Amino acid sequence: MRPYPLLQLVVATALSATALSAQTATAQTATAPAAATPADIDRLAGPGWAGTLTYRDYTTEARTTIKAAPLVTRLGVGADGSALWDFRMAYADEPHANTGDTLRLSPNGKTLRGASVVERRDLADGRVQIVTEQDGRDNERPARIRTVYVLGAHTASLQKLVRYEGKEFFERHIYEWSRVPDRAGAERAALDYIEGFYEGDTVKLYRSVSPEVLKFGYSKGRDGSWQHVPFPWPSFGNFAAAVRAGRNLPPANAPKRVVLYDVQEQIAAARVDAWWGMDYLLMARMDGRWKITHVLWQGPPPNNR
Repeated sequence: MRPYPLLQLVVATALSATALSAQTATAQTATAPAAATPADIDRLAGPGWAGTLTYRDYTTEARTTIKAAPLVTRLGVGADGSALWDFRMAYADEPHANTGDTLRLSPNGKTLRGASVVERRDLADGRVQIVTEQDGRDNERPARIRTVYVLGAHTASLQKLVRYEGKEFFERHIYEWSRVPDRAGAERAALDYIEGFYEGDTVKLYRSVSPEVLKFGYSKGRDGSWQHVPFPWPSFGNFAAAVRAGRNLPPANAPKRVVLYDVQEQIAAARVDAWWGMDYLLMARMDGRWKITHVLWQGPPPNNR
């Protein structure tokens, strides 16, 4: 069993000089000026990342792989104009080694986490590669540290390369991640939608529904014809107020069913079954949260109400 201090040393080194995996020249397209942009780093922001850290043992040179998942959150702009992100790393197998750090990009994009940006490229697969270099220490020795960032919407990697004086660069460690769609968050938004109406809870409605929502549906009248019924944004609050006043109350056995049809990184589709009928929902991620943007509903037949 490897000693914990070794992993802690690896993690500390990773945070002081992280890098994302380099791509071959055949995967590279147009070369941009050596400056990164906040939009480049924003590709890492948000939940859903999972992956691994593979590192080279400082003593034996053996390679070890453990689970590692980042959580990156945009913090805004610092006093000097630098763009800031909260950068946390979770190690599922060894949570004692979990870490947190602030990622800082200078206003001109030429300094990232204290290292000089020496290259920025748009890759053929749509990802961005950023390379930084700085002088530092590795395994208690002076070294040139190269960090290579490869950032995409669905996959990313982070690699640290080290060069001792008179030697060639070698890989010290590499993180490799993929983003898993946030299905739990989408389901929670759909449940907030139903529960908001059932309970008259505007907090749940307003956190799950976009104010720009487009909602309308069809209710079957006593004559058997379907009637088009609009439901503008103010109606959400009005309906909830009526529930709190003792009207529009759901029956005791009211259904509350959510079916997720598809969940992608940025959009999702679902169906909910409620006492008033069925609603088809379209959702989008806004400011890190799922929001319902479109609703098409159909009420039950009169004899099922």
